[in-house]
Amino acid sequence: MGKRRSDRLTRRDFLRGTALGALGWGAAVGAGCTRQSGESPAQTVPTTAPGPRPRVVIARDAAAISDDGQRVDATRVNELLAKALKRLTDEESLVAALGRFVRSGDRVGIKHSVMMTPVHEELLWALWEALEAVGVPAASVITWDRDQGHRGYRAGEPAAVSYDADHVATICSEFATVLLNVPGLKSHWVAGLGACLKNWAGAVSGLDIRDQNNTPWPIHGDSCADIGMLQAHPSIQGKLRLCVVDALRPLCHGGPQVNPQYLWNYGGIIVGTDAVAVDRVGLDIIQKRRNEVRGEEWPLSPPPKHIATAAAKYHLGEANLDRIEVVEV
Repeated sequence: MGKRRSDRLTRRDFLRGTALGALGWGAAVGAGCTRQSGESPAQTVPTTAPGPRPRVVIARDAAAISDDGQRVDATRVNELLAKALKRLTDEESLVAALGRFVRSGDRVGIKHSVMMTPVHEELLWALWEALEAVGVPAASVITWDRDQGHRGYRAGEPAAVSYDADHVATICSEFATVLLNVPGLKSHWVAGLGACLKNWAGAVSGLDIRDQNNTPWPIHGDSCADIGMLQAHPSIQGKLRLCVVDALRPLCHGGPQVNPQYLWNYGGIIVGTDAVAVDRVGLDIIQKRRNEVRGEEWPLSPPPKHIATAAAKYHLGEANLDRIEVVEV
């Protein structure tokens, strides 16, 4: 892509330049939102029209990550991303596929995650290089989680994160014309599942784990059932175009501490434009692994209520697995 390897962000620089906070993960693409005068951000509910079955693509390569999870093959990750996006869009090239969501004049906010199972740097580099190929310059990209971010593609370019009157990161409301949601796939000790919908908890301020003190985002009650209200905000829902889930080495049990025995090499990247559908597919992957580990049904606890609620209450996507077109490449 015209960059020398020495210019690249080291893992130490990468982690130094990103946030270490955030209770969760999430996001999507979607239909427009309506908002009545006087409503708080938490009251915003989108309106959607029925459409065709959403497509979710799972691209896997066992050799993309080493057996111990310590080494990731950047070339194979680039290939996985390209295969996934081309199959998602039925385009013949990565540039054409990503060009369905991003144009050269866009400013792109990439909401990734660093908690528990951080998004692998190699996947972020694959996205950055793909954006560059589409014509989006480094200065037009901010990658962030929680209160710190990274602008551009190299270390030494920190981007401060501020919040607007609705307690939403100004990266969403002011900077970005397009948002990409890039979480890691994991079980979550509060919500059951951490993936797309939960990821936006790192894009707002004023969270309170006990939902007290008139928090603007009362999302933690009832196993985070109402986490969909974050994506429903127009500054997020109106700009979100694509979900790319890092499923190279997911976590199937526990949190916030990560027990290595519940990590496993899935070697996957999951892409889609419907965050609810992507989360539902991710839930199926996590649940199958749990059953395999236990040798019997081992339901997630707490149950991930937010997926069905995001579909039924906030109309953000499809939660019925039978109504999702799942494609494996």
